[in-house]
Amino acid sequence: SFYKNHRSLLQYGTFIRVKLANSSSNQVVWAVANSDRSELLVLFAQKLAEANPPSDILRIEDVDTQAIYEVFPRQQKIDLKMFGDLINRVSPVPITEGGIAQETISKTISLDSEVEHYRASGEQIAYGGIKLNAQFGGLGYDSMTRVMADFGSRIYLFKRVDSKR
Repeated sequence: SFYKNHRSLLQYGTFIRVKLANSSSNQVVWAVANSDRSELLVLFAQKLAEANPPSDILRIEDVDTQAIYEVFPRQQKIDLKMFGDLINRVSPVPITEGGIAQETISKTISLDSEVEHYRASGEQIAYGGIKLNAQFGGLGYDSMTRVMADFGSRIYLFKRVDSKR
């Protein structure tokens, strides 16, 4: 469904390799944009998850600086097995990592990914970037927390909603 909705952009758009504002070799960002830069799909991927990671700033220089964009991630489901043994902090009974109980629970229950929605000018996106929600660091999960394990990724959709011209 997601691919069908964005097929023409993915097939005929211009692919762009993006540098992060706080670029580290652990993360990579790719974007695909249509010809007038009114719509972009941005892939944010990381190699290894870090304990208490710094804030991620998503800066895309190839946007229309004279436009206003709405930015939001593709919604996805989070497998409870990603939390490993940390699930025992909220479980009333001990759950063994890799055990039958964990397998059964993860087949029936999954979490929704974080809720993020930004409205920003093209200038802000190109020169300052967007500070993304904090990644899960071991404690303090809520609906705004990005849960990204090793080799985790997110797709962000940028849509132009207005032009300042």
